[in-house]
Amino acid sequence: MGRRRGLEWERIATLAVALALAAPGAVSQAQSGDAPAAQSALVDPFSILPDVRAWTPAENARVRVLSAAGNGLEERGDYRAAESSWREAIAIAEASWGPRHPLTSISLAKLAENLYSQGRYGDAEPFYRRTLAIREARLGADHPGTGASLNGLALNLGSQGRFSDAEPLLRRALSIAEARVGKSHPDTATSIDNLAGNLDDQGRYGDAEPLLRRALSIRESRLGADHPDTALSLNNLAGNLESQGRATEAEP
Repeated sequence: MGRRRGLEWERIATLAVALALAAPGAVSQAQSGDAPAAQSALVDPFSILPDVRAWTPAENARVRVLSAAGNGLEERGDYRAAESSWREAIAIAEASWGPRHPLTSISLAKLAENLYSQGRYGDAEPFYRRTLAIREARLGADHPGTGASLNGLALNLGSQGRFSDAEPLLRRALSIAEARVGKSHPDTATSIDNLAGNLDDQGRYGDAEPLLRRALSIRESRLGADHPDTALSLNNLAGNLESQGRATEAEP
């Protein structure tokens, strides 16, 4: 059986960023019933005053245009052209909100993802790290936006073959997902799958197996046996068992 990896980094990072930029009430509504009853209040990035000044209406409009252009170019696969849009958006945000403001981190994260998509992992890494540092300091260590940054940086490190460096980041991201949406949420299953994939990449198949089984169990119970993510988990588990020399167990 050919192995299909389930490292849905882009999807979970985008999801976490969406939560991070929502008002705390929206995050609460997004949580499932299995989330912990007591939730610490999330910091709303839009409630944090500018470090320098609020941007002008013209700057706000320009950033919207740049974001639309950058996203549109990336949808067409023209990441090189989109890069300049994100760099200009960063410059505007830094001049107004400040270089360490959570809203500036939005454009920083977009540039990091852009460079990653171009295969320029070394160039992307400092932007991932800067985004993470801002969100940890200004939003909190357990904020969904911080979890998104942890996943993004881990993706970048893994793409450079630095799997052991990525592992603790993925463990932190998983802890955030468990605390924010619950241990049996499908998005938590994605974080579990990401960590399992990292352990597989390190050749630690025995450590990865229980995580893969946990992700599969969540997806089967919450999404159903016929869901594409459930099929993905089945493939990932089968690949893991094959790597352990247990091919007969991997058969359907």
